[in-house]
Amino acid sequence: MQAQEFSVTCDTINCKSEFVPKIFIIKTTFDDDEFFTNPILLQVKNKKFHGSLVLQRPTFVYIANTLLLAIPNKKVNGYLTNYGDEFIINDTNNINRLFRDINDSINKLISPYSRSTSFKKFLILFDSVNQYINKMISYFASSYSQKRYSIDIKTVAALNQYCKARLAWFSVLPILLKGEYNEWLTNLIENNFKNINENYWLQVQAGRIFLRTYFTKIVLEKYNHDLQKSLASSPLFHSKLVTNYLTFNYFKNCLSNDSTLKKLTVIKKEFAKFEKENKFNVAEQKTLNKLKAALFMSGSNIVSLFSKQALVNYKGEALSVNQKNNLLLNKGNIILDYWASWCGPCITTIKKLKTDEITYKGEKYKIIFISTDKKQQDWLNKIFPVFNSGNSFRLTDLTSYSFYKSFQITAIPRLFLIKDGVIINQNFEKEKL
Repeated sequence: MQAQEFSVTCDTINCKSEFVPKIFIIKTTFDDDEFFTNPILLQVKNKKFHGSLVLQRPTFVYIANTLLLAIPNKKVNGYLTNYGDEFIINDTNNINRLFRDINDSINKLISPYSRSTSFKKFLILFDSVNQYINKMISYFASSYSQKRYSIDIKTVAALNQYCKARLAWFSVLPILLKGEYNEWLTNLIENNFKNINENYWLQVQAGRIFLRTYFTKIVLEKYNHDLQKSLASSPLFHSKLVTNYLTFNYFKNCLSNDSTLKKLTVIKKEFAKFEKENKFNVAEQKTLNKLKAALFMSGSNIVSLFSKQALVNYKGEALSVNQKNNLLLNKGNIILDYWASWCGPCITTIKKLKTDEITYKGEKYKIIFISTDKKQQDWLNKIFPVFNSGNSFRLTDLTSYSFYKSFQITAIPRLFLIKDGVIINQNFEKEKL
């Protein structure tokens, strides 16, 4: 099939002088951190930005944080606002105008849902969104819309799949917000999302979130974390791209699963098989190597690695190796909580604690709080009632080889479960505190 061109032109309003807009093409990679390909810079001509892509089929792209459907042999005009952070479509008879209107309508329909929404109300909202999406799918398929917007069957398929992906994303909100799922929700998902097109579902964030949430929170639990049985359980998972994506997320999920240690040998064999049976580019292999290193550290005694961290107490005094060892040695169950004074979710979690000791799965765990603040005073200004001289310290070096560096703590809050010095959970959910 011969490739065709999609082009875009932007005027600017309130744009930063140094800002050069880019087109981001969304990849169908297994790693969410590698969501975009290398961006394409738009060129300046006659005080406007111009750019083009060579495509073989409709493709979802981002321009200045705005999601568009790039269609071969089509162009879209617009302007940049909010200092270059948003692309506003200027065409009145363009499928992307309709696409943005549909997005806005879906957002309005789902906006009443929150953590406090009952499951019964969720089902009512889901039905409303589903009815709207089915109505739009019928509209896309009509000869009227295809003639008005000059769209072909491939563009219709892309729009249909995107709308279904948004509905699927909404279906897992009870799990994401409240950890709530039941047989009704499982049946709802399995009855409504039997067929997917990986070209589009992995290209849009809503589809990716649905696939990994449904797989890791429902399917794996249902099949006792048996990877092969879980992948074979649904027609949603038959595409190679989707199975690679879910398999990668299965291994990531193992890092936060307490039972990983019981089947670590099996998991290592599964990982080796995954690497052997697939071809990965340099960036993907680098990501896999990091995940492999973290996965293989599960079940390791981390006392000596922990003691290499540069920690200070309230007085600014550096802890000795023995003092750091004694925080974990022969202390039973420990939760390490890495946080910072500027981290809103960290503060919210800590404020809710009444004590530095919690019970989890019938066992008591002592919490050790480690601040990653760069300045001692910023840390001292955020003293909470649960803090004391024996459980709260500050990490003064984030770059040297240590526990912090080895476990790639790039986002906080980050919690670890330790049993007698052995790491059993590398990403303990803060909600469980």
